[in-house]
Amino acid sequence: MTWSLTSFSPPSHLCFAYPIPMSNVHTIRLNDGTIVPTLAFGTGTALYSKDSTSAVRQAISKAGYIHIDCAESYGNESYTAQAIQDSGVPREQLFLTSKCWTRDPRKSLEKTLRELKTSYVDLYLIHSPIQTSNLAEAWKIMEDLKTEGKARSIGVSNFRAKDLKAVIEVAKIIPSVNQIEFHPYVFASVQPLLELCRQHNITIESYGPLTPLIRHSGGPVDDPVKKVAARMAKGPEAGAVTEGQVLLKWAQQRTNGVVITTSSKLDRLLEQKAALDLPPLSNEELRSIETEAAKKHYRHFMKHMDDA
Repeated sequence: MTWSLTSFSPPSHLCFAYPIPMSNVHTIRLNDGTIVPTLAFGTGTALYSKDSTSAVRQAISKAGYIHIDCAESYGNESYTAQAIQDSGVPREQLFLTSKCWTRDPRKSLEKTLRELKTSYVDLYLIHSPIQTSNLAEAWKIMEDLKTEGKARSIGVSNFRAKDLKAVIEVAKIIPSVNQIEFHPYVFASVQPLLELCRQHNITIESYGPLTPLIRHSGGPVDDPVKKVAARMAKGPEAGAVTEGQVLLKWAQQRTNGVVITTSSKLDRLLEQKAALDLPPLSNEELRSIETEAAKKHYRHFMKHMDDA
């Protein structure tokens, strides 16, 4: 897995001939060669089962997001399709991720493709091992979908180490990513999972990176995060640096992977996009955040992840 700052040098199936905001797009290369934009706009959580058209359209057209993270269970993929159509940006210039919630990945993907009005997704994930009774069988279907070109890359989400091992044991194609809740308050608990992913070059996609700020404020990491923001604001970067930007930068730096975030506010979207342009946190700053975070374990989503 490599990380770079580019104008999104895409794989051969993508071709940019349409002028959209593409400056400073960070990308990484997955273990199957797929190039993915590092920052994704998520259509779950606040947009869950809602008309997300305007929010997704704004993210694409005004904020320049080109990676859209969808899921069958979010119940709004048809709105994402409408947003893409409204934006005027060709499908081929976007990176679309979706996730299978049912036990039948093929049936789920067929529904997703209809709702997204596309013939393929760039990345397709099994959303949770809890919803999948036979991981080996489900993964074989995922591999078939990739071979057929309906999913350009395949991976998993919310998989514990034991779930991931069950897939790796039977896989002809190793999962390219594991999308998990990732922020300082779960950092200590996911170390074995992170190590397993490193061993197999599986990229971590982080959702909920702003949890310490949005869902669990007042915790022990608040102070060190504020100090990092203050230090960065005094550096060569012009303007203020927010705590949210520090948390996004921390997540990307600790995983060298993808970070997923969302907002209905344009200024917040641009702020989040700018976070990846910030300089790295120092080793001392990383330790200060993680030492304080170790005093408090908090997971907001997918509680099964704490059941090793």
